[in-house]
Amino acid sequence: MKVALAGLGDVSKYLMEELPKEGHEVIALTRSLKPHVTLEQRVTDYSVADLKRQLVDCDAVVSAITIHAPEFASIHLALLEACNESPGCKRFLPSVWAGNYKEVSDQPLYAGEDLLPILDALRGQKEVNWTFFCQGWMVDYILPSNQRYLADFGERWVQNYQTKVFTLYGNGSQKVDFTSARDTAHAVAILLNNDPGTWEEFTCISGQQMTWRELWEFIKAREPEYTVQKKSLAESIKKFIAKESNQKVAAAMYEVMGHSEALAFPEGKVEQHRKKYFKRMKFRTPAELYDEAAAKPRVVV
Repeated sequence: MKVALAGLGDVSKYLMEELPKEGHEVIALTRSLKPHVTLEQRVTDYSVADLKRQLVDCDAVVSAITIHAPEFASIHLALLEACNESPGCKRFLPSVWAGNYKEVSDQPLYAGEDLLPILDALRGQKEVNWTFFCQGWMVDYILPSNQRYLADFGERWVQNYQTKVFTLYGNGSQKVDFTSARDTAHAVAILLNNDPGTWEEFTCISGQQMTWRELWEFIKAREPEYTVQKKSLAESIKKFIAKESNQKVAAAMYEVMGHSEALAFPEGKVEQHRKKYFKRMKFRTPAELYDEAAAKPRVVV
């Protein structure tokens, strides 16, 4: 299958490596040529007319465009329209990479709302098979930076690598589904080979569901120098309202999400989708990912 990959950021690096393992040929859609990308690149302005030309020989589109990008919604609507008008490109995975978006569609704040017009448009057509791919938190942030493609997330992630402080949201009892980025990318590759007529609106995968406190206890056990600080929901809301900087607002958005129920999938949903689509795949737990990285210190696991 020929798969067009839109957006060439951190997540796409895993997709470029994992999609070929399931027999897919990958081409990259980009506004400008990227010297670090070795696969075929097709420069596009993301207009429907140009996308139709770029997708003429493709079977599927997977988007890894960051949700904070300008024109995020309009680009995805153009991709959908181009697929609708394409003779053969009838599989589309928009850039969601989210938690429990089915039940909590307004998070992260601001960004979650940008997905709603895309979801409405997808539901309003029947030509293109699609799914919102949801993996919870990509847990690779527990690894050293040289062992992940994901760049440091700053205050949006619970670990401060310099001060060795772990931020616990409230009492840390909120449940979170954690999945590695590479496992997420490989699951996408497998799903594309499944009958798209069986796809559901939301596909849920997970390496392990844990609470933030359980993640803190795991980090503390592996890296004893870490200490913990608690952050209340009120503190996160005040940071969001203050809007001191774009970085502070983004951090507050993810903190509020961490305080909420937005990152845990409904009971049984992950197991249901494993049986339906991913029977032959092993999803690593945070501990398995961490231990594999420790055993292969120069490898992006």
